[in-house]
Amino acid sequence: MKNELLKQADDILARSRRVAERHAILIEQNTKLKSEVESLRSELKAKQKQLEELEQSMKVINIGNAALQNSEDTQELKKKLNEYIREVDRCINFIKAI
Repeated sequence: MKNELLKQADDILARSRRVAERHAILIEQNTKLKSEVESLRSELKAKQKQLEELEQSMKVINIGNAALQNSEDTQELKKKLNEYIREVDRCINFIKAI
């Protein structure tokens, strides 16, 4: 009877050691996975920002291409841009004067 109880106790101890070892391994894996997730999130944010910049560039290119297709529109676009540039210069000079 005592031998049987001792054997059961030893079995329980052995199982608890295996569970504790497995728990430690899982904690380590979890930590590594959390780090990887954070790294991938950062990478995703950078890629999203890059995509937004490229989309913005494409919009500008498309607008420019559309404007260049018609020479009258090109002249009008140049006039508008010059007006905007002059307006920005006036704003900058106004701000400097303050």
